[in-house]
Amino acid sequence: MTVLDELTPHYAEILADLPDEFDSHRFILALARAYQPEFVRALHRYVDVQDRAVFRTLDGLIGKSLHDYADYLGDHDSPNIFGIKSKNARWRKRR
Repeated sequence: MTVLDELTPHYAEILADLPDEFDSHRFILALARAYQPEFVRALHRYVDVQDRAVFRTLDGLIGKSLHDYADYLGDHDSPNIFGIKSKNARWRKRR
């Protein structure tokens, strides 16, 4: 079982509620809100990450997995789940 196995089955549902163009931060926040227990279990897999970047590690995995569901448009800055601006990917839904 991979870290994202409980989350990826819900990607289509989350994407359906987002605008045609969105960024990874917006997707991750929507996913975490809708599927909190699954998101927390995924985070827990990284509790022992040495640099303590538990959220950043999981966010990176989720962002990379979006390549299977949307088209990459480039990077930009937006607030992450903690409200801190950081670089992340912009996406366009596939039709």
